[in-house]
Formats: sequence, structure tokens, C-alpha cells
Amino acid sequence: DNYYIVYHRHDNPHSNRGFHRQLCIDKLEFAADGSIKPITPTHKGIGALAKSSVTSPNLAFGKSVKASSSYDSDFKAEYAVDDNNGTLWRPKGMGQEWLEIDLGKKEDIRTIWTQWEYGTQFYQYLIETSLDGKSWDIFADKRDNRLAGSPMVDFGNTEARYVRVTFTGGQKNGFGGAIWNIKIFGDIEESCPQQWLGLTAADWDGRRWNNNEGQLGGYFTLKSGEARSCRVDGRDALVLQPGTVLEYANPLLSPAKPHTLSAMEHINSKWTAADLGNALTDGRITISSGDRQLTITNLRFYNWKQEPVETEFDLTTDIRRMPVADNLLNGIVVDINADNFATGDTIPYFDNNGVEGYFEAMSQPAVITEIEGKKAFKFDGSQVYMSSFALPATLRDNAPYTLEMWILNPEIAENECIADFTTSHDELEKIMAVNGTEPRCGVMQHYGWYEDAGWKDVKNLEGKWQHVYVCFDGRMERVYINDNLVSEKDIQLIVKPSQYITLGRNAERDWPFTGYLHSLKLWDEYIPYNK
Repeated sequence: DNYYIVYHRHDNPHSNRGFHRQLCIDKLEFAADGSIKPITPTHKGIGALAKSSVTSPNLAFGKSVKASSSYDSDFKAEYAVDDNNGTLWRPKGMGQEWLEIDLGKKEDIRTIWTQWEYGTQFYQYLIETSLDGKSWDIFADKRDNRLAGSPMVDFGNTEARYVRVTFTGGQKNGFGGAIWNIKIFGDIEESCPQQWLGLTAADWDGRRWNNNEGQLGGYFTLKSGEARSCRVDGRDALVLQPGTVLEYANPLLSPAKPHTLSAMEHINSKWTAADLGNALTDGRITISSGDRQLTITNLRFYNWKQEPVETEFDLTTDIRRMPVADNLLNGIVVDINADNFATGDTIPYFDNNGVEGYFEAMSQPAVITEIEGKKAFKFDGSQVYMSSFALPATLRDNAPYTLEMWILNPEIAENECIADFTTSHDELEKIMAVNGTEPRCGVMQHYGWYEDAGWKDVKNLEGKWQHVYVCFDGRMERVYINDNLVSEKDIQLIVKPSQYITLGRNAERDWPFTGYLHSLKLWDEYIPYNK
């Protein structure tokens, strides 16, 4: 018999509702003694298990491609056009990176599928097309997108030779515009089940109702009357005055196709299912208040007919409008240096020289001491300082960061915390600088089995100044001690909002530090180490 192994990961390219990705290993063959013969991993797998719903050829497959950057040779630009869900293009940076495809000749373009790295978070992007690679037209503007899914499907009708996709932002920090595949079709490919329209009152800008949580993008235009947003019985609502008409136009809309159109309406002091009547016609949806005031929210349109349980869920659940990641970097966030004080000073509190705020002693304050040629805060295990400020939002999720500190530890215990930048306690939510003999996690703690970093030779540094430098670019974290690279790992973090920073112990008030801290700096950006 033949057996197969299928590994599942996130992202189903044929659904916006369930996400998985499969990397298959060819059939397992058994020797006469029952042992498994050597196997070769491939991306071929066992073949299609069902007929493809896509009817058009992928015009981007194998075509020439260039990009603003590529992380390294494992994440080449051409991997975005190889139709392979096991290879990924990853840019170097977290900013507005782009990828450009040359189709070789002018082609009709009606549909573009973009499979971003994570289908469970939204990406914001711009798709442009060009005949000559110099003058560009917008095919799809998703710079305000709040919808997650894979693939993201964008429709248009143009002729072009070049297609450029530019990542402009997203839901989480530290996840740049990496792409598994871009697929370009000359016909309409609308088989992916998707939320084509998703609007709450937060999407109203005074004149337009923007479809930021819907795949079709675009907006409702105020054709007549007036509307305003406000809070009604626990929900953000859009209030249409009598005689108000809103209209959304898109040629893909049709009452003859499978679909579900719904919204919530506030009637008789409660929220209920809206009666949208004949709002949907060929190519447009029209919302009219008639001769009464209409208060609505959570307008949804799906390109499939929902099951009753799906309809019931929508009638009781708001559209989730997730915030966009804060990428306005502060640069230096924490900056502490004992040189700013006189030897012998007792320090009950001191200003932070990074973001605005200060550190205050929660118990016995530290005294400035000079040791081995450097001034330092002396910690004897009883000192704990707490910041008046929280970790900035720019350091949440998987955000790049850089940490630098000078410490001297006379006797290094198993775990000693110099600084805990996060107050959360769950796996991968921690950024904590430690100085301990624990070989797995004695230098950096992220509360991860693999992601933590230690150094087996740290005991040899007792009584000596240690220059510790940690830099993380959103993928690789590198740890240097006294110019030596002691750890290099591809890690991923999920840092949550944090209330404060602690010095001398961790947020749980464990792992007291008994040593000397000369300086400590934290940046919310990646700064590669340079001796």
C-alpha cells in the first residue's frame, strides 16, 4: 500500500473563511522488514484532489520579475510567480516594498490574486499596471483595506504588460509585504468565497461610505440627502435622514448570482435584521431611507448564499474593524546612562532619555558606583524600577528592535533580569534582557522554547564588563556579547500591549539582578551590529 503525509499550515488559496496550506511528501514505501524507505520532500504532492475552480491560465506564471529588495537567496522575487505555495518572496524591509511582473507582452487583465504571507491578518497595498513600465495606472487601491484573507482577489478591466504590487502597511508590525504567489488572469475569476462588501459606521467619511472591510473596495456615494455617524445602543451606526440615497456600483454585482446581502437596522430601540428589499440590482446596491430616518450598520455582501447559521452569526456580530499597525517609529525608546549622575548619588527616580517619561524605584533605590572604570547603577537584588510609560505600539507583534547594554555581574546566577520591557506573560509575548547561566534562555527571554537565547560560556564573564547587543529585523534575531555572535535564530514574536517596563527584576518581580548597569538602550527599529 502507498501512504502519504500531508503537512498543514496557514492559508488556503481558495477560501477566505478557512486557512491552511499543505506541503506534501511523496508516497511512503516500505522495505521487506517493515521499515520506511528514504523519502524525498517535494512540492509536487499527490496531485489535485478535485477539479480546479479556476478556468483561466495564470499569466504571471514563470514570468520575469523584479522587486524593491529580497531578504536573501531563500526568498527570491521569482518565488512570487512560481505557482508554488512552498516558496515565498520576502523583502528586506518593513516599509513600502514592491514587486513588478513583466508579462512579456500586452495582455488583457481582469483578475489578480495576491497570496500574502499570512491570510489571517490584513495587508494594505496598491496594484498598478503599465504598458511600458514607466507610466502607471491604478488597478486596485487597497491602501485602506481592513479585510484579511488569502488570496486577496482584485478585479478590473485593462490591458497591460507590467503589473506592480506595492505593500503599504498592515494589521501587525514586523510582518512586511511577503508574498507566496501573485496570479494574474485575463478573465473574471470569482470562485473564491469572499466578503465582497463590509462596512460599519467607522467607514463613513462625511460624503462616502468606504468599503474597507470588503474585497471589492470602492465606496457608497451619497447621491442625495445627508447622513452622519454616531453611537447607538452599543454600536457605531450610520444615520440616514429622510430622503437620503447611498449608491455602490460594481459590474460584478448581480441578483442572479449566488449572494447574501445583509445589514443591521435600529428599529423600536433595538438592533434587528435590516429589510433591504430590492437594494441589489445589476451592477449596483442602493440604500434609500425613503420618508423615514434609517439607522444601519454592519452592511455585508458575500458572493455565496449563506447557511442559516452564518446568517444568524452576522445578525448578532459586528464587523471587526482592526486597527492598522503603528509604524511611526520613535527611534530610541529607552535610554539610560549612569554617566548622567555623580558617583555616590542615590537615585529614587530618573528621566528616560528616549520617549517621554521616567523610572521610579519601587523599593530601595540604587546608588551610583564606579567599578572597573565605568559608572553604574548598583543592584543588590532589592532594587526594582518601574517606568511611567508603556512600551510603544511600534514594538508590538513581531516588530524589529535593537537592544544595547553594558552590565557587570560579580556572580551570575541561573536567571537574573536586567530589564523586562513587557508585562504580558504568555508564550512569545515577552522581550526581557537577562544575565544568567541557563544555557537555553540566559541572555534573552521571549517565553518561547526555541526563540529564547542563552550562552554556555556566560559564567566566564563574572566580574567583567559585558557589552550586550541584540538586533532583530522581524525574522532573524542576533545576539552579540563583547563582539562575539553568541546566538542567531529565525524567530517570530507576538508582543502584546504592555503597561510598563521594569529594571532589576521582571514584571512578575522574580529573577533579581545583583550587579551593575552602566547603560541601557532600546530602539524600535533594526540597527545591524557594527563593531
